[in-house]
Amino acid sequence: MAITIQHLKDKHTKANIALDSHGLKLADKLATGNTHPSMIQKFNLMSAWISFLNGKLVVPKNIVGASPGNVQIDIPIVVGLTPITVGIENNSGRYVPIFSIYNYLGTNALVSVNELDSYFLEKLEASGSNLSTYTRYIDEQNIDRGNFSVLVLNESTIIINFPKTSDFNGQRLLGSSSITNFNNNIEVSKGVNKGESSSYLDEETKKKYNKILENIAIELKISY
Repeated sequence: MAITIQHLKDKHTKANIALDSHGLKLADKLATGNTHPSMIQKFNLMSAWISFLNGKLVVPKNIVGASPGNVQIDIPIVVGLTPITVGIENNSGRYVPIFSIYNYLGTNALVSVNELDSYFLEKLEASGSNLSTYTRYIDEQNIDRGNFSVLVLNESTIIINFPKTSDFNGQRLLGSSSITNFNNNIEVSKGVNKGESSSYLDEETKKKYNKILENIAIELKISY
């Protein structure tokens, strides 16, 4: 049967309790002079190992993924007919497009400011499945972290929601130079990657730690 960190941690907890009890008995013997130097040496060695293993046997904890706070930006305004893209770099420096519109007109006589939200949403939805209102994000480890979403808040503002990942923490949105009202003054923060927190232990190391705990059990006359 494979040795798990939880299994080792349970042994360590029991050995630690037994060692404390053993230490009290040893203290009583020291008070009466009924001890041998080897008894103290063994106790000190076991104490050192118990203390060392306490920092090594970290049981994995599940970490719940969390999206960064959403970012609100102005609905893009451009001059003339032009393609636009808004995206962001991840912490590896890879540019990730959030949405693109290939023939965006912006505001002029045909698209007034009051109609900009409807026009933007119409063009966004018309951009198709490749760059739609929901863009999937696959990270550098080929893990699917979820979707970006782009929502129209009102006639002048859109909201960009992020996948559940920390990959964009500390980054700012990047927009096409043709967008005259692009604002990227908000830094993405508070994203968390789903996963486990634990220091990695290979099988040989776990076997070594298990052997140490078994030897301590023999010395303390306990069973796990």
